[in-house]
Amino acid sequence: MNSLSVQDTEVKQQIFTAEFTDLLTSYTDKIAVLSLDCFDTLLWRKTKTPSDVFFALQNEPLFKELGFTAIMRIQAESQARKMRFLETGSSEVTLDNIYREHFPNLSDVTLTKLIEEEMMLEKIMCYGFPDTITLIDKAYALGLKIIIVSDTYFTQAQLLALLQATVPTTTIEKISHIFCSSDYKKSKSSGLFHDVMSTLNLPANKILHIGDNQISDYLSPKKLSIHAAHLIQHNAKVEEVARLGLSITSFIDPSIRYQKQLMSPFHGVLAQHTTELNSAEAIIGYASLGQIMYPFARFICDEISALQKAGKKPKPVFLLRDAYLPFKACEAMLGHSVGTCVRISRFSAYAASFRNTKDIDTYLLTSISSNRFDAIAKQLLIPDATANDLINSCLKTNDPALAFIQQVHQTPILEMIFHNSKQYCKRLYNYLKNAADLQPGDIMMMIDLGYSGTAQRQLEPVLRDEFNIDITGRYLIQLSVPGWNTSRKGLLNTSWCDDRTMHMLVTYIALLEQLCTTNEKSVIDYDKKGNPIYNETSMHENQNQKLALIQNQCIKFIKDTETFFEKTGINHSIENLRFTALNELGRLLFLPTMDEIQFLKEFQFDVNLGTKDIFNIFDIEKGLNSLRRRGIYSLFMEKNAASFRTNVPTEFRYAGIELSFMLMSHHRFSVDLKISDTTFRQTTIKAIILMGQKNSQIDLQAQFTHDGYYSLIVPLGTNHFQLGLLLGQHYKWLQIESAEIIPLAYYLTSNETLRAENCLDKLIFQDMHHHENNLYQSMLPSSFVMLPGNIKNSGEWIFRFVFRPIV
Repeated sequence: MNSLSVQDTEVKQQIFTAEFTDLLTSYTDKIAVLSLDCFDTLLWRKTKTPSDVFFALQNEPLFKELGFTAIMRIQAESQARKMRFLETGSSEVTLDNIYREHFPNLSDVTLTKLIEEEMMLEKIMCYGFPDTITLIDKAYALGLKIIIVSDTYFTQAQLLALLQATVPTTTIEKISHIFCSSDYKKSKSSGLFHDVMSTLNLPANKILHIGDNQISDYLSPKKLSIHAAHLIQHNAKVEEVARLGLSITSFIDPSIRYQKQLMSPFHGVLAQHTTELNSAEAIIGYASLGQIMYPFARFICDEISALQKAGKKPKPVFLLRDAYLPFKACEAMLGHSVGTCVRISRFSAYAASFRNTKDIDTYLLTSISSNRFDAIAKQLLIPDATANDLINSCLKTNDPALAFIQQVHQTPILEMIFHNSKQYCKRLYNYLKNAADLQPGDIMMMIDLGYSGTAQRQLEPVLRDEFNIDITGRYLIQLSVPGWNTSRKGLLNTSWCDDRTMHMLVTYIALLEQLCTTNEKSVIDYDKKGNPIYNETSMHENQNQKLALIQNQCIKFIKDTETFFEKTGINHSIENLRFTALNELGRLLFLPTMDEIQFLKEFQFDVNLGTKDIFNIFDIEKGLNSLRRRGIYSLFMEKNAASFRTNVPTEFRYAGIELSFMLMSHHRFSVDLKISDTTFRQTTIKAIILMGQKNSQIDLQAQFTHDGYYSLIVPLGTNHFQLGLLLGQHYKWLQIESAEIIPLAYYLTSNETLRAENCLDKLIFQDMHHHENNLYQSMLPSSFVMLPGNIKNSGEWIFRFVFRPIV
């Protein structure tokens, strides 16, 4: 919604719903009538837009029988308005006109039934907005007359019936007149307000009109000297979040606005509090994270209630660290604590679960490819001294990974692991007894963000066999893994959502984890009494302070939403809520706003699992550099311990929204692109190859990457020749981003950045003047840059030269 640039010197003319009372106070002595628009002012819909109602309407019995789809309903209204304008000079229509535009031979009985179906659905989808109802009450108490003026295809009788079904009777009784454009054959911008003034027998300056349409509800009445205020539902920052979220809806679920409507459960509560949502922490915590955590909290509470009704007594335990915010969300929703927070990490779950060789091999299968033998040995509970000897012997072999597996399979090592794991499990059980009062025969409900349910998968058989404790899991996200639908449930799961959508989100879920976590270190062990022992890594204090601000806003959202739903009587289904959570999670991960990026730019992520690794969530500059060197192939890079960042989509979003959509397409639809598919933009560079006394001239092709940069890739083989790039023949000015030599075996692999060597300082520039910011000026057409031969003595290498033509 566009803001007006015109400012009224007397009274603020653009208002939010929270400002209704102040507006009314400023006009109390000047007006006799409060005039309100109906839809999106008094009556709000639960759907994203008014036309979304039609996508639900198409599934009603008679509409379905006629094949009257949502698109046809939209087209019928448009066509009917055009026909009415040609016939009468007015584009105002009724539902009769709309239906008969596409179905001219409808019987009166069928027409009536169609109207009844649409009216019934509107009664389900609409609700009275609390702030507007309060405004009516206050205006009536001041002695003002209340009227409704609406541009609508509903007649006065139909609109009254809709209001009676959705607004309190005490509010309806305070409304003296309802003016509908379909009755008067005039819209608000084409003369309806003249009829309003004539009917009321009042001058324009005795009326204050409020509505959400800039033209119909503000400019049109202002032209007639009617006092008017333009209602803005959301501020610019909230509107941006909503708009970006809408842009990825079809990626998340293609059936939206095809087979079903798009619901908007939190539209009203965000509007009610939009004046408070100006800071980055409010946008992230309230307008974004709140829309994810509220549905999850509702899901958890409903699941606990369902088990209790079935005669079971689950003991909910929230797995710290990531389930901290879900725990607080449930507490905010119910007004009291739900279950207990327990400190169980993936590391501790694995450590307590090694009972046989298969358990060990299953773990090795997922971890050995990392070659992080020290971390693997810690997870297997092999003492440091033994682990060091074992790893050193393995590193001397031709295949260290195979040698490590063979060493672990030695009987003394296996027995050591089994013994240590059994003792670890006993300590973990002692901890659970103390923290959650778990006893034999109990059902422990594990609650976490989820995905594969690692902690539950590892501990379920151990706790059942050793201590007679059953585990059931409830997660935000539950991927399709063996047994996922037996003892585990997820708010977001593949029973209703495409696997690829789920994996698209989980790939970059580290950001959500960091927003949900608690300010404490990760647990790695327990003492004999069951007290947790933590690792040494921790996040910097600035991150913890920002996290607290975000989480406080999220909790406020949940409380405000509960209040809003109670006032309006809205009870959204878990199906509507979970799609909203899914869609907003996708928006947050792939299309963050600039405010969000700036606020979160220093956030880090610690892996635990026996390591002290801490990674940046994202790094904008490194992301841009990677794009300039490799183009979109940077997506598949930077996965080594030195340069890994968990949320590449944020870097892509900063670089360009088209990259965000490309990345979503890659994951969501399994789009397989090669580097040559990304663009046809290339530039030719003439080069000279010098080998001894021989030389030859060739044309090389540089591939466009990003920001106007090109990447020139030259195979060097064993680097026994000199390479001259005749840049002066092509450019008077250029900017060099980087010059690197890379082992061929590591080119375009996840370890490329570890192996690439900067060789810019080894280049020889002839007749090229170096300016600031790596700008180079070719002084002559014969200017060139030379890469000397024999920089490396062995191995196969490539040379990558990244530059941007300026002149």
